Amino acid sequence: MIEPSRKFFSPTFFEHPSRRWLAVLAVSSIVAIAAQPMAFPFPSIASLGLAAIPLILAFRLRAHPRTDLRAAWDIVAIGLSAWWLADLTAILIAIIFPAQASERSIADFIRLVGYMLIAFGIWRYPVSVRTAPSRSLRVLIDIILTIGSATAIFYDLKFRDVLETTAPLGERIWESAYPLFGLFVIVVASVVILRTPVLGVSTSWFVLAIGSVCAVSLTMIGGQLLIGIAAVIAGALNEHDSPQPGSRRARLTLLAQRLLPVMAVLALFAETIIAQIALARVNEIGLFLAILFSSLLVVRQGMLLGENEFQRYAQLVNSASDAAFICRKNGQMVLANPAAYNLLNLSHSVSLRNQFLADAFQPASLEENRQLLIAASEGGWYGEGLAFLRANPITLSLVLNALRDEAGAVNGLVGIARDITERQHMDSKLRSLNVQLLEAQDRLLRLNADLEKRVAERTTDLTDANRELEQKNLELQTLDQLKSEFVSLVSHELRAPLTNINGGLELLLSKDGGMSLDSREALTLMSHEARRLTRLVEAILDLSTFDAGQLPISISRLSLHPLITSVVEQFQAGSSLSRLSIDVPPALPRALADERGLRSSLTQLVDNALKYAPKSSIEILARCEEDHIELRVADHGPGIPSEHREKVFERFHRVNPSDSQNVYGYGLGLHTTRRFIEAMDGAITFEETPGGGSTFCIQLKVAP
Repeated sequence: MIEPSRKFFSPTFFEHPSRRWLAVLAVSSIVAIAAQPMAFPFPSIASLGLAAIPLILAFRLRAHPRTDLRAAWDIVAIGLSAWWLADLTAILIAIIFPAQASERSIADFIRLVGYMLIAFGIWRYPVSVRTAPSRSLRVLIDIILTIGSATAIFYDLKFRDVLETTAPLGERIWESAYPLFGLFVIVVASVVILRTPVLGVSTSWFVLAIGSVCAVSLTMIGGQLLIGIAAVIAGALNEHDSPQPGSRRARLTLLAQRLLPVMAVLALFAETIIAQIALARVNEIGLFLAILFSSLLVVRQGMLLGENEFQRYAQLVNSASDAAFICRKNGQMVLANPAAYNLLNLSHSVSLRNQFLADAFQPASLEENRQLLIAASEGGWYGEGLAFLRANPITLSLVLNALRDEAGAVNGLVGIARDITERQHMDSKLRSLNVQLLEAQDRLLRLNADLEKRVAERTTDLTDANRELEQKNLELQTLDQLKSEFVSLVSHELRAPLTNINGGLELLLSKDGGMSLDSREALTLMSHEARRLTRLVEAILDLSTFDAGQLPISISRLSLHPLITSVVEQFQAGSSLSRLSIDVPPALPRALADERGLRSSLTQLVDNALKYAPKSSIEILARCEEDHIELRVADHGPGIPSEHREKVFERFHRVNPSDSQNVYGYGLGLHTTRRFIEAMDGAITFEETPGGGSTFCIQLKVAP
């Protein structure tokens, strides 16, 4: 938002200053022209003063509210600054070094930089680009014709003598620099004007492009004057810089775009003929290009003639889902798609061309019939009516919109019609269905009330049944409590005799002599079975205590190496000890665990491994991970099938429950082990050993 003091572009404030700037430009141009015949330095000073005016106007446009326009004029202002600095540098060199005034200097380099900046500013000017694919090829041909003709003319007039001379290379480069950079400015201006839609070519850009071309190819004074006028226009017109649809400016811009390639080819012909007659010099390249471009121009003109017709067909195809047609502003039909013939029930041999819209369509209101074409031309029309060009008239909905050319002028109407007869029938059916729906809704409400009554009755029955189930559940809980107490009592009663039996057997086995080998083997077997029965009793007691919530768990800082060693020493009988291996690092930190619970858990895991993998080695490993200690008991036996792995920690679950098995078990060991580990705030998981087998992993917290 510009402050009130800086509203340089409001129409009321800028009206008189713009006129004053135009007057200053006119006076400066007259002074510069009048000073040309005078002696140095008057012509240069007058041109320098004239060049300063468009430079000031360009920099004043930095306050313009449009950022895209401001950015383009910033580049143009820098280019004008380069031209002004080049003129000033040339004057100073002529004053200080008169003998070098006619030689190439830094002033020429600065001026050429200005050429490039002016061309870049023209390219960056905020104009839109054609997007219609139907015109892209014709625009490309226009650009080729214009640029090719300009290049051929410049080559014959500017570059040919330079290339054919025997002057040093550096001098030839300087001689060709100005024509080459001037040609670049002309090419950029031509490309922009040809690729821009008619309504996108702003007046300020058009004057700026003409002024830039004039400055680099004809006269710098005229070019500076036109560039200054373009800056005044850009500030004065602001948002009204582009031509309005149907305006004279739009038609003139369209005419300029159409004639530019033609005039370029004609100029190439004229230059080639004049050069051959006046200079007796044959330009073979120019003559060849003139003939080639003339042929291409014929193709281009043919494309131009068919462009409007193609545009109408493109709009017709885009509306082909419904009946579509194009008519003149007076309603006379021009084109219609097959859907329109089908809608009116006409064969394609009966043409709609030259028939009037009023003969085929009658709006619902007579007043709309008189205003239909006018309203469609101005802003579009939509309504309903009857179609008469068929035996039985039908009801149509019709949409009419104006068809405009590139200049924005209305040159016809495009219409889309749709048969709504069936829709009207459907509306009637919908009303009938709505009545039926209301009746059905009433019946549904009655059925719903009856259903609620039945649900209430069933709810009462379910409540009574639920009460009975709760009573049965209490009875079952009482029986389960009695069962637990009985199991606990029996286990307590069995523990003391088993302890005595184990002690007696160990005492007998500890004696070295006086016992036969068969007797020792029998006693060893009895000791093994007694210990197995003891572990079963302890597991039942632990499980009962867990269920009662009374098992004492004492968490302490526990050293794992002695505990694991003592567990392994329990399995010294037979060849079990040779199958066991321990891998515990000496620096393993202490773990937070209950000694009795962890000992029972490791004993159960080692015992299972020895039983279910009788020919496999058993590894007991301990490792310290990031925040926990991991104990692993791994074997290389048959493993556990995948369907049993999720249930292996459940109570009384066994992989093979057959009574004929050789390995005894009751499905309590792993369940009790998991209860112990979870009570110590740890975790136990099952993994498959690489190569086959079972691995049970215990995770415990590291003691602080």
